[in-house]
Amino acid sequence: MDIKTIRINNLAKAISLAGTAKKLAALSNISESYLSLCQKPDSGKNLGSNKARAIEKALGLEHGWMDHEHDDLATNNPAIDSSELKELAFIITLLNDRERDDLREFAQSMYRMRKIREKYDS
Repeated sequence: MDIKTIRINNLAKAISLAGTAKKLAALSNISESYLSLCQKPDSGKNLGSNKARAIEKALGLEHGWMDHEHDDLATNNPAIDSSELKELAFIITLLNDRERDDLREFAQSMYRMRKIREKYDS
């Protein structure tokens, strides 16, 4: 798979992580319309390295994350039991939009903190 296709796929995952394209645009300081064009393979717009790095930084992802293929992280993670995943998904459906946003931000913060600790522990 070429880098353009990989970044298109990962852009969809990044939007999902951020919650919406609008939120990713705000976090990464990239216009929402540009992100939208980059999702379309025939638009002529590519998600370049600088913008890919901005998305990674905004979401607390590792440098280069946008350049590599990723499996469906939740369903292919042996540390996550499918019943746990279903239970969490059900609980999330009970939350209102604000609570889901807060939960997403909390989870992203926890992930970034873990990455920082790993960096200093090694």
